[in-house]
Amino acid sequence: MAWITPFQKWHGCVPLTNLACALALQLISLPVWSDTSLTLAEAMEHALAKNPELQVFPLREKALQGKAQTDALRPALEAGIEVENFAGSGDYSGTEAMDTTLSLSSVLELGQKRDARMAVADARLDRLRAEQEVAALDASGEVARRFLDALAAQERLALAREAEKLAGETVQAVKRRAEAGGGSQADVLRAKASLEQARLASAHATSTARANRILLASLWGEAEPDFLTVSGDLLAVGSQEPVAALYERVSRNPSVLRLASETRLKDVEVRMAQANARRDINWSAGVRQLNETDDTALVASMSVPLFSGQRNAGALQAAQAEKDEAAFVQDATLQQLKARLQALHGQRQQSLDEVHALKKSVIPLLEQALQSSRTAFANGQLGYQEWLVSRQELLSARIALLDAADEAHRLRIDIEQLTAEP
Repeated sequence: MAWITPFQKWHGCVPLTNLACALALQLISLPVWSDTSLTLAEAMEHALAKNPELQVFPLREKALQGKAQTDALRPALEAGIEVENFAGSGDYSGTEAMDTTLSLSSVLELGQKRDARMAVADARLDRLRAEQEVAALDASGEVARRFLDALAAQERLALAREAEKLAGETVQAVKRRAEAGGGSQADVLRAKASLEQARLASAHATSTARANRILLASLWGEAEPDFLTVSGDLLAVGSQEPVAALYERVSRNPSVLRLASETRLKDVEVRMAQANARRDINWSAGVRQLNETDDTALVASMSVPLFSGQRNAGALQAAQAEKDEAAFVQDATLQQLKARLQALHGQRQQSLDEVHALKKSVIPLLEQALQSSRTAFANGQLGYQEWLVSRQELLSARIALLDAADEAHRLRIDIEQLTAEP
């Protein structure tokens, strides 16, 4: 069972992977599924389009883009006016000796500080998009798991109804044998009790199946599902690739990519700290009006802060340490993902082996045994208890098959989340 829809990139989408571009589905009309059955593709589209955790990312991106616009600005020009030598005493009373200066001032940035700010802004956008990838992948995985819950519950319901039908047929067979003098009334009562238990199990399976459909529909905000079944083949477990091939793709896991974007962000923050260590030059230029002589003159000033490199040493040290930490965490996370992938691969292979063994060997043999027991019981060659054991053994094997197939699919979902492969 493929667990994620092969989304296509839409025109105008940012250059992300298919998972993040799937968020563009919220911009189009939602699909309309059939009245009774829901496919995994439909569930995935609805959940990704309406998931509140994913809808916040466009807003966060707008906020970062606004900050990026601010960071791209050059130092502002400031206009000033300065008045001297007025409203004093003696020769400086009134405004006769007043001097008026109009000036423009700003900061001349050195060390390519603007470029460093813009690089940090771009790195923050990249990190946000990586976080969006992780959130989209997590949301898709949750949809796949709940869809699998619904599908497995649906298959168990079908098995419970089959067991109920078989229990009803057993009651009739036991009655006929008792009426013919080949069985006891106790066997009839036990067969009726078994039928009631099968009915209870069927009712429980019906309730569980409905609960799982409700939980699935809740992912896109619906309290009551408008589908009665989900479409899928639980027993189609497929095969799996060699673990070496999966290792090659685990580095594309969004969690690793997010850490890589974090490392890049810390790297440009180091460069910005280095740029901030360079002294900026404050300058001012203007025109001064001398009222006493009715003359004008140009004025200019320039200042440079002292010891700015020393004052910025702590910030540079902190940025470098954070960069080294981010790189270390990225490498450690990749190793952990590979170890988990190895474990999941082995577990899934065990589940696949169980599915194949139960389908190919165990269940066919138990079906033959049940048929033989039914014939022997009808001919009076076998007691009710022996027949009941054969029936229960087959039912248990079929339940074990569903459990093994369910586990194989869950492990596949986990593996695909690690490798970010649809």
